[in-house]
Amino acid sequence: MPLYPVKEKLAAGQPVFGTMITECLRPEVVAVLAACGVDFFIIDTEHSPGDLHEIEALARAARHFGIAPLVRITDNEYFLIARTLDCGAAGVVMPRIHCADDARRVVEAVKYPPAGKRGFGLRSIHTDFSGIGTAEAIERANRETIIVVQVEYQEALDDLENIVAVPGVDATMIGPQDLSISLGVPGQFGHEKMKAAFRRVAEVCGRSPVAAGIHMGDLARLLELKAEGYRFLIYSADLALIMQALKQGIQALRSGASSAPAKAGMY
Repeated sequence: MPLYPVKEKLAAGQPVFGTMITECLRPEVVAVLAACGVDFFIIDTEHSPGDLHEIEALARAARHFGIAPLVRITDNEYFLIARTLDCGAAGVVMPRIHCADDARRVVEAVKYPPAGKRGFGLRSIHTDFSGIGTAEAIERANRETIIVVQVEYQEALDDLENIVAVPGVDATMIGPQDLSISLGVPGQFGHEKMKAAFRRVAEVCGRSPVAAGIHMGDLARLLELKAEGYRFLIYSADLALIMQALKQGIQALRSGASSAPAKAGMY
């Protein structure tokens, strides 16, 4: 029985749902995410200040609740990937993937031999002091660790068939901002170039075991993409969601609107 069901769900063709953590880096937030029903969360270290100690604390909490703690890595470097996994991450999200060779580098750093080149460093965050043996730990890590590659550039779109054919890749994740910039239509997610890119990712991934994924704060558009075959869906981020809910509540209080937003919590 895997610790986190995300990879099993993806392999079975099911969708999984998560959000991005950028600022709320205390482990207590994991209980909130679990209560909201997420399958996973992504700790962003590419654009946000999360460090290894915070990753480990969040990962320990995630083990208790059974939701997968993924980490968006700063760059495609072995030491960044391996240390993050050694701190308990269930998998990595890799930005700036341009081609299949980039994806292969990620797999090599994530997987232990013979599937990759990761150095062995078993810690209590992986074992809960259970005394698991080396061979079993390697087999479990290679089987359960999740690899997500981002699609953010025209080059990635061009080489997408080869990227998703790399053994070990579980999902893609479109970064809409960077992709729109690469396509020459910055921030224009409804532009025909972006629509074509969304369709291409859905079609290519749909012909492979690799799940099409995207990170977006537009819930209506995410629902459309889910209907089009996207299965790795990341909705918004911590501070954006707090701001959205609080703004809605304050506006309703100021206006005295009779149709107040749904109850936000226990109070």
